[in-house]
Amino acid sequence: MFILISTEGQPKSKFRWQKGMLLLILALFMVTATGCFGLFPKAPHEEMIAAAKKTNNLKELGYIAEMSFRIKSEDPELATFNQIFNEISIPFSINVDKKEKRGQVGFSVLYKGVDCGNLLLYADRERISAQSNFLGEKVFFFAWNDLQPLIQRYFNLQVQITDYFPLLFETKRKTSRQAETALYDLYTDFYADHLTAGQKKVDVSITDGQQGETIVCKEIILQMGYEDLSLEESNRYFQALLENEAILALLQEKITQLVTIAKDNGDLATWPVTEEDLLSFRDNLD
Repeated sequence: MFILISTEGQPKSKFRWQKGMLLLILALFMVTATGCFGLFPKAPHEEMIAAAKKTNNLKELGYIAEMSFRIKSEDPELATFNQIFNEISIPFSINVDKKEKRGQVGFSVLYKGVDCGNLLLYADRERISAQSNFLGEKVFFFAWNDLQPLIQRYFNLQVQITDYFPLLFETKRKTSRQAETALYDLYTDFYADHLTAGQKKVDVSITDGQQGETIVCKEIILQMGYEDLSLEESNRYFQALLENEAILALLQEKITQLVTIAKDNGDLATWPVTEEDLLSFRDNLD
């Protein structure tokens, strides 16, 4: 960008030097504004949402983590409860295979490091299984189609579960992307006041095929008060979801899918609600 031109023995580089610096400054501004790189570190909630966006498109995901609690209360009657609860930790794992439409969730409840109970759930398009030391040594297994007679017997309803898998796995790409963007915005707003960076470092293991890598990351602490878990706060965020056009469109699309499937396979005729009831509910969600 810096060019030196000699005319009649006098250098005339000043104008082009200033023009070059101006273009460089504008380029840096554009790069920063579009998020290609930032001059300032991101806040904890922004880092978490950015990580969620990066991993969302992966076909296979696996998470291993441990959750613990630090409850504080000024009520002396809760002191014993808080002391016990603060000794509890919950290691858990989540595995998702989007291509094969299967997933597994497992967790244990530890008190002072002693295993007090565990649960492992697995599900795919054909079956669901559960294993827990609360339930003994057996693995409980159900094919989705085997659940239909039980539903019919105890609830007097017909629900052909596998027919409704498109509700989970089939969504218009445009609707899905718009809803995801809206959800990320809502999560960012919520976590802005609840996430802080801790002093510790944590190891995050990433496996790509047969290769593994461990990355040292900052500890992120989620802080929530009793008011954050109140019914009023839950209703506030639920209303925020419904007020978002993208999320509302997704919910309405899913209700339409539900009605179409239930009507075509005959399930709807056995339900205590009519097609008109469901469509009216869909149209009045907002």
